Amino acid sequence: MLLAGLFIAPARVSAGPASNWFVEHLALDVAAVTAWRVAWADERNPGFNMIGGGGELYFGLEFDSGVGFLLGSRAVFGPNRSVVDGPLYGDVSGQALLLFRVTDWVRVAAGASGGRLWQCCGNQAGDARTDAAILGGLLRIGVDYYPRQSNVLKALSLWLRIDIDGHPGGSQSLLPSTSLSVAGSFGIRI
Repeated sequence: MLLAGLFIAPARVSAGPASNWFVEHLALDVAAVTAWRVAWADERNPGFNMIGGGGELYFGLEFDSGVGFLLGSRAVFGPNRSVVDGPLYGDVSGQALLLFRVTDWVRVAAGASGGRLWQCCGNQAGDARTDAAILGGLLRIGVDYYPRQSNVLKALSLWLRIDIDGHPGGSQSLLPSTSLSVAGSFGIRI
């Protein structure tokens, strides 16, 4: 064992300082989001229209080839039907995205989303007809401006996100069977 240690120790010393590969390839996005969710191609509740705000957080790895992956979560809360009227709804979901760097400034991500849409935060008792799972896909396009070659703050970013989701539920549900969500986000990439 002593002989093996003598052979391994010189190899470690000659390898040089430890690489920060993980830190250099880490993608961490934090953003404030404004979203609009509306019934789409739906006969069950064609009047559903939610405008809200919240936040999102993504983390993953982006490789030198420009391909990477992100895992994240988004939470949006807002009223149904108008900005100041209607019951409040919560839209919370998790995502798994495949990321493509088009240029140093533009990134495109596509993937799957799953979560929950429900009536929340009101004085009324919870109605099972206002609660449904969200299952669907999304496309996210991001523009990084003020990119920096720092490991602390890599960019300030703007993102546009489009989701198409299904909402499983019975015919008595007050939520649409499908919806379209368009969201704009402003955040940072660390």
